Amino acid sequence: LLPTITESFLLWAFNTTSMVPFRVFNSMMGSLSVCLIFLLGKKYFRGQTGLFSAILVAVCPVLLEMDTSGMLDPMGITFLLFALLIYDESPFTCGLFLGLASLCHIEFWFLALGVCGFYLIFERSATRFIPSIVGWLAPMIPYFYFLQIRTGDWLYAPRYNYFASVTG
Repeated sequence: LLPTITESFLLWAFNTTSMVPFRVFNSMMGSLSVCLIFLLGKKYFRGQTGLFSAILVAVCPVLLEMDTSGMLDPMGITFLLFALLIYDESPFTCGLFLGLASLCHIEFWFLALGVCGFYLIFERSATRFIPSIVGWLAPMIPYFYFLQIRTGDWLYAPRYNYFASVTG
């Protein structure tokens, strides 16, 4: 839903029917992802890991090359990387970015809930888990409401993604 809303806004803002604004936006999100990968490598690993990670992603730009066509992944990946970057500092904001990533692609729902679950599993902290889930639910509850009103099933997206992808 979020990439579609963003694309619609860009089409309106630039008064065009061309996909070029969204392609440029996706390229910017992919470039920002390279910077976030550098910061994550620098934060969580020793030595020059951040620099080498960023160079590897920049040289093999899957985030930039494949997804400038208007796909949903660059925005979701960028939000996911933002969430991982602030995981230690702010559980609510981490959950909020995970919720925004979840609005980009259905597979990010499971990643987001897994990252929120890390507060319970690895840190054994319900006081950090609850704000992260509340942050995730902040953008997701309106989406759940929209799905419930339009389809009669607030879990429409994961259910039909399963039926379409797994059971074919």
